[in-house]
Formats: sequence, C-alpha cells, structure tokens
Amino acid sequence: MSHGHHKHLGIGALLLSVTVLILLIVSYLTNWYHVTLQVASFSAQVELSLKGQEWSLLEGTSAIWTNTETWTDSSAFPNVKQVYVDCALLFLVAFILYVLITLLLLGELSHHVRKRLSRCGTLVKFLVLGSILIATICLVIAALLLLKQPEAFEEDFHNYSFGVNLGCGDPCNSFSGNDGGFSWGPLAGWWMAVIAAILSVLLLILVFIKRRRLSGYERI
Repeated sequence: MSHGHHKHLGIGALLLSVTVLILLIVSYLTNWYHVTLQVASFSAQVELSLKGQEWSLLEGTSAIWTNTETWTDSSAFPNVKQVYVDCALLFLVAFILYVLITLLLLGELSHHVRKRLSRCGTLVKFLVLGSILIATICLVIAALLLLKQPEAFEEDFHNYSFGVNLGCGDPCNSFSGNDGGFSWGPLAGWWMAVIAAILSVLLLILVFIKRRRLSGYERI
C-alpha cells in the first residue's frame, strides 16, 4: 500500500471518528422520543431524552405550561427512566472511547507521533480496534434499548393504575404510530444514535482493512 493511500484511509477514519463524536454529543442533547395528544388547537406532550423528560401544554405553537425534570430528579415512570439511564451509561462509555479513538487516529497522521507509537505498534493496533468494537457494541445496544419503551410504558402504567389492567393504549403496543390526535415515536436524538452506530460499524471495517493492508510496524 502506498503512503498516500494509507494517509487517505487515515484521514477518512479520522473524519468518521469525529463525525461519530459530534453525533454522540448532539444526540445526548436532543430529545429521543415523544408522546403527544392533540385536541383542537391544544396539545399536551412529553418529550424524553437521555437527560430527562419535558412535559408541556401548548396552544398552537405557544407553550402555556412546561416542566422539565432530569432522570435524577424524576421518580415517575421508573421502568421508562431505567431505559434512558441505561442508554446514557452506554453513551458515556462510547463517548469516552471515541475521544481516545479520535486522539489516536489524529496521532497516526502526525509523522512524529506515528514514530513514537510504532514502538508499541501491536498494542496501539489492538487498542484502536478494541475501542471501536466496544464503542460500536455500546451504541448498537443503546439504539436497540429504546425499542423496549412500549413494554416499559405498559409496566409503569400498570403500576400507576394500582394493578388494575386499564391498558395504556397504543404507545404500550408499538414503538411509533398515529391514532387520530394521538401520536408517539422516536425523535431526532434517537435517529442520530442509529446513524452514529452505523458509522461506527463502518469505521471498524475501515480501520480493520487499513490494519490488514499495512506491513511492518508502521501499521498505525
């Protein structure tokens, strides 16, 4: 493999890593899910994120009342809360790993740093690949965990109805949908997490191919 080709792969890997890192930050700050009830010009909704939940009552697009709670402060919906707390923990692990991955990939593009890393080339190779693999697993699990939300809604609704099986409706039976003025489903934050997981898989494949094609100890 030519040095130029190797450098292009390195730049591509770094750009992917930075993109995933940005997506993780924005996804954490963005709402993942919503449940909205629309009645005439009024709507009541709850939006859920890795940070907490926001309840609001709106007339048109104007907020009449809002209330924001972090998951630390909230005692309502413990099963739903657990889903988001678990996702947040997985995101934290992935974020820390991607900071490390980005720094290592950035160092690989520097001739001075690359020479130093080449002294422990095998260790660095497995550190980068292992970190990407673990981060990817965390992101995939975090994205898939949200699919448990209907079940979590049903368990919490059952608990709040004092054991009486009243049924909480479609949000307990499906991940997304629209039934008249009632709508529920994922928001931008979750889709960003899905995209981050996909890009992380692509980065893992790219770095693996790059490592396989390099010879000698300058494999980083």
